[in-house]
Amino acid sequence: MKNNPIEATYDETVKSQRLEPESGSDIEEYEDFILSIDCCIQAIDDMPSEDPEGSFGKNYLMFCDDWDIEEGDNIVRNSENYRVIGKKRHTFWGHTHIELTLRKYD
Repeated sequence: MKNNPIEATYDETVKSQRLEPESGSDIEEYEDFILSIDCCIQAIDDMPSEDPEGSFGKNYLMFCDDWDIEEGDNIVRNSENYRVIGKKRHTFWGHTHIELTLRKYD
């Protein structure tokens, strides 16, 4: 039994990655951060759009429990990578969850 109505929509599991400096270097690389996040991911757009930097990609919404996920983190779904470009925190029926805006670049 799920604890709240939002959890009932979580139909997949992803992991997050965060930029971390390499030991003894100025270079940062994405490394696994949270290995198992139950969530729901939905496409926002049917067609790719251009972001302000000129890159093309599609936007998605991800709903999950209130994890330590920040803008700039990566979300890995199977072998696909999504960049977190927005985050909102909501409380619904006493349960806090987050709504992430993700961008999958072409």
